[in-house]
Amino acid sequence: KWQHRNPDVRQLEVENLENPEILSEIAQNDEAAQVRQAAVQKINELDLLAQIARQDADSGVQELAKQRLKTLLCAQTDGCPALDARLTWLKQTTDAEVIAYIAKQGHEIELRLAAISQVAHEEVLGDIAINDRKSDVRFAAVDKLTQKSILERVVKAARHSDKRISRFAREKLDQVIEQMERPTRVLAECE
Repeated sequence: KWQHRNPDVRQLEVENLENPEILSEIAQNDEAAQVRQAAVQKINELDLLAQIARQDADSGVQELAKQRLKTLLCAQTDGCPALDARLTWLKQTTDAEVIAYIAKQGHEIELRLAAISQVAHEEVLGDIAINDRKSDVRFAAVDKLTQKSILERVVKAARHSDKRISRFAREKLDQVIEQMERPTRVLAECE
């Protein structure tokens, strides 16, 4: 029935399928986007979901594949791959949106820390430094911060909720200010 002419029949049949090879075939090759979407919702293979998210002709299928990928990577659903597989996949990706999502939403501390090591956007790091539920993760985010405005935001936001983070961010901020002012002082001393 999954090869039926009518896409509605194929979609219903996909919802009952469990065979990963057939689901993979349907998700990549069915002519109807609704059928591909139904297949994507049942796929647990990270590389395949990433490929579909990049290459599918339909933006709805792409978005669903990316959301499914993020959900599996963060262990927010049943059937997600083991932590080691997710960490390995994370180390190989360059998708900034997925990395940021994992850094903010990952279930395991180890996963969030690994994602933070790959995050390049200071705003994301600032949000994590302020909002993450574990201090180790907040410290790792602050440690990567280099922008004065983001450090100031963290100092201000954490001042009353987490004094250790606020103090650490203040120390980093002082270092950044020192580095910004050093060339001016050196020039003044030379004159």
